[in-house]
Amino acid sequence: MADIDILNIQPNKVSKDLKGKYILIYGSPKIGKTTFCATQLPDVLLLASEVGYHAIPGVKAVDITKWSDVKKIVKQLDNPQAKEMYSTIVFDTIDIFAQLCEEYVCQQNGVNDISEFPYGKLYKIYS
Repeated sequence: MADIDILNIQPNKVSKDLKGKYILIYGSPKIGKTTFCATQLPDVLLLASEVGYHAIPGVKAVDITKWSDVKKIVKQLDNPQAKEMYSTIVFDTIDIFAQLCEEYVCQQNGVNDISEFPYGKLYKIYS
């Protein structure tokens, strides 16, 4: 381990933007979470597991119906051109994404429920 020199520790500098940050916006249904994200955050790509965005003009959205859709999009986001286009990725609604992920893990392992696999192995894969 490298030597630690507490005499040369620099003060933390807080970024003035949200770049590189993960944010969870939580609230009651129909209060405008999706509208806020789609219209107030920079360079948004909305991954939508529900179609509530249809009333938001100009939003760039992809309908997500299965976890393999998410995997395809994540691969495309590694493209430098995609990184230039999108600085904010919105997952709406996150609990539906979790359900799609769990279904994918079960399907890939030939079970109907994540608890069917011995020793909790699928819970680790799912997480």
